[in-house]
Amino acid sequence: MMSLLKKIRFCLVASLALLALSCTNPFLLDAVKLYVVSFETNCDTKLDSYRTAKVKEIRTLEKNDADFAGWYTSASFAGGAVEFPYELTEDTTLYAKWNQKYLVAFETNGGSDVAAYKTSVIKDEPVTAKSDSVFAGWYVTQDCSGEAVSFPLTLTCNVTLYAAWRALPAYTATFVSNGGTAVQSVHAAVINEAPVTERSAYFFAGWFLDDVCTIPAVFPYRLGGDTVFYAKWDEKPPLKYTVEHYQQGTNLSDYMFVEAGTFYGAENSATKVTANTYAGFHAKDFSQEIIKSDGSTTVRIYYDRNKYTVRFDACGGGGSMGEQVFYYGVAQNLSRNAFTHSGYSFYGWADDGGRMYADGESVRNLSATDGAVVTLYALWQFMGVIVRDEDIADLDLSHLTGEYTVRVEGYITGSSLEKLARKIVEANKPITLDLSESVILLGITRSYFGACYNLDKLILPRTLDYIGSEAFMGCKFSYIKIYDDVKHIADYAFFSCERLVSVDLGNGVRTIGERAFSRCDSLESIVIPRSVESIGKYAFYSQYESALSSVEFVDTRTWNCFKDSASIYDVDVTDSAENARMLVKDYCGYSWQKNTY
Repeated sequence: MMSLLKKIRFCLVASLALLALSCTNPFLLDAVKLYVVSFETNCDTKLDSYRTAKVKEIRTLEKNDADFAGWYTSASFAGGAVEFPYELTEDTTLYAKWNQKYLVAFETNGGSDVAAYKTSVIKDEPVTAKSDSVFAGWYVTQDCSGEAVSFPLTLTCNVTLYAAWRALPAYTATFVSNGGTAVQSVHAAVINEAPVTERSAYFFAGWFLDDVCTIPAVFPYRLGGDTVFYAKWDEKPPLKYTVEHYQQGTNLSDYMFVEAGTFYGAENSATKVTANTYAGFHAKDFSQEIIKSDGSTTVRIYYDRNKYTVRFDACGGGGSMGEQVFYYGVAQNLSRNAFTHSGYSFYGWADDGGRMYADGESVRNLSATDGAVVTLYALWQFMGVIVRDEDIADLDLSHLTGEYTVRVEGYITGSSLEKLARKIVEANKPITLDLSESVILLGITRSYFGACYNLDKLILPRTLDYIGSEAFMGCKFSYIKIYDDVKHIADYAFFSCERLVSVDLGNGVRTIGERAFSRCDSLESIVIPRSVESIGKYAFYSQYESALSSVEFVDTRTWNCFKDSASIYDVDVTDSAENARMLVKDYCGYSWQKNTY
């Protein structure tokens, strides 16, 4: 029984203690002076009430189209706004006051623009300016009648303010240039900028208000009456400055010095530099420098390589290929062909000028124009057959239905070439012979294909390094492709190939032998690669009328013409049409050799 009484006594004491500590205990709240503060925000944001003795601060509130004007202790916003921290003496409700925003627009009447905006109070007078006029205030009437607006201005509705102006009186300004170029008189209220005048061998030192040039005129200059301005000149010797030119390297990240020039100008004046013109390059933006008296002034101009785009046209094929970006003078492999054409085989690209390119070939300088677009068109050949040396004996080309490609892969002997030539003689349609992936044992040393009237196009092996004498004499093909490994084209190699129209020389050929392309009367144009060092006598001679109208030398240094080992002429090879005429007629009997300097 005693134990139960002890438990009851303990529970009673604990309950009284909890009541004493409760935040709702009126005795405790009165002792520590905690009161309830509530908020009427008058906006979408709500604030929870809480108990405190002091309101230190209230977080910032926002309301569309209204400016917050403070917290008040009455719903009518009587009295002043509450200042924080705010001590409570009783339960209190705080009311948020808002000032409605209105749209204020500005009609400057020819002055500088002032943007419209929304506000409840325009605190400061908006600023606008107008040449030849004095600002006379803002008005709420369009004709600027009544009294000007005073600021700060409390808005009660949307409003437009109109700027009033008072015109300045105009006077005559006369300019005495003292030997400089003439400057016309003007009738104005303000001279905004100093008029420009120039005088040879003198430096302009400014306009002055007296004839001995001691009182400078500062522009803009507001005229207070008719005024005469006098030009002052300083005579000083010209000073030297340097202009350096740099071209972008092939790695596109650094620049290489090209040349420099010396120029002269006046001390403390700006240089007058213009960019040079370099084929395939364009000047980057550069700044003029101020000429220093110690001659150290240098203007550096950097030239970027022209960038052009190569696009690929499927020419009837399907699929897609992305564009390629090239830079002038920078070699890059063409993208491998990704187009397909049912029933046809792809054998290269051609540009608008008719020049052909192999799949994946390394090319450069397809254009010298910045931003140019070069289109390469897919070349398709009716699908033929791929053969190896052992297949040639069974090859039948006498029952073809269209143009046909014979592609030879692997090693092939001279006797097999003879067999292949006989097969092509029997062909009933034009043949393209593609030897690009073959290796010819003992090389091509004589004309296997002279009697092959149906051999229309010939693509030589990639690994071939030498074209022997008379190797293709009298052949009837219209096009031949030579890869970069070929270093020498021997004498009479293509002599009397009367149907040859186009030759794609590789970029590795060093010598073109005597009469190598003589009597190729249908040949229209040819590009001599940079690698070529010598051209033999009568290499492009034509006994009759020749179609050759363009011979382009990639390396345009002058060439020497030799006769009997003696240098006779220096030849300028920059004109492709003139080159063709000289090689066919004028200098055809001379051997040509490129100068090395």
